[in-house]
Amino acid sequence: VFAGTCVALTLLLALPLGVMVFAYGTLVGTAKIAIWAALAQTFWQCQETVRRTLFARGGYARALPGDIISYLGQAAIIALLAFSGHASVSYALIAIAVTSLAACLIQARQLRIKLGTFAEAYRTSELFFRMGRWVLVANLSTLVSGVCCTFSLARTHGQDKVGQFFAVLNLLRLANPVLIALSSLIIPAVALAASKHGTKNLREAIRVTERHTIHGLLLLTPYWLILLILPQHALRIFYPHRPDYYGLGFELRLLVLNYIVQLVVVVLGAMLNGFNRSRRVLAAQLLGTAASALVTIPLIFVDGLRGLLIGTVISNSVIAISLVYLLYRLHRQLARETA
Repeated sequence: VFAGTCVALTLLLALPLGVMVFAYGTLVGTAKIAIWAALAQTFWQCQETVRRTLFARGGYARALPGDIISYLGQAAIIALLAFSGHASVSYALIAIAVTSLAACLIQARQLRIKLGTFAEAYRTSELFFRMGRWVLVANLSTLVSGVCCTFSLARTHGQDKVGQFFAVLNLLRLANPVLIALSSLIIPAVALAASKHGTKNLREAIRVTERHTIHGLLLLTPYWLILLILPQHALRIFYPHRPDYYGLGFELRLLVLNYIVQLVVVVLGAMLNGFNRSRRVLAAQLLGTAASALVTIPLIFVDGLRGLLIGTVISNSVIAISLVYLLYRLHRQLARETA
């Protein structure tokens, strides 16, 4: 019933988002594109809900069949469309919608979803808001600062620089699934360790966090080293027909450095969230947002894309240092309670 209630709440949230996507799609494209964009967004959110429910129950292996259809399936379909000369925005959105819906149905069947009552939905939404409101605000602050930075880059140095930023960013997107997985693993593992060993003992929480972090580093370190040592070669492989990107080696190195700091932020933030200290994570994120406003945006005006990347490293470092301090305070607080 809980999983079914989550899907129902997701559909409820998808309605206003779908209307906004449809309206924007109509403005920039056609009604056909807008319809498929709204459906793709809705089905993707539903599939994300059921797969994360499987994750919460430790069913990572059970989620694989649906994930293969959703992610590898849509990538394969879009690649086939591109090679056959039939690629278009509409067909890409149709591929996302169809594969997401198929994966959602498979994973919903695995969960044996049943819809709950309105009262259960209300209680669940109240619980989610109470537990996740600070995480929501923290994520919104990060989103706002990111949008403001890219907007400032576009206004001061042109859309070409924004294009270069996303071109370099594409090489680091391979790390995103690992970072997301780390957060998804660490939060429940720390919460479970705290429930078994008591919230007054950080030792077990640190142990499980270290284990998952090492696994993540084993996956990420070789790729990051290649990008740091041979950035121009990596750009040539990713963009064989865009020689104007080959001079972005220094920018790529800066972005790798930013992702290394981001890894620290993800791990420490997940630890605090696992201990239900999401308000402290919000405080660190707000400090990072302030650093973006005070440091990153002025650097963008001065040095364009490099300024954006240097400023982002600085603002993320502010978040990381803040999280280290907050974890230290949590340790001292728990030590006093056990004394």
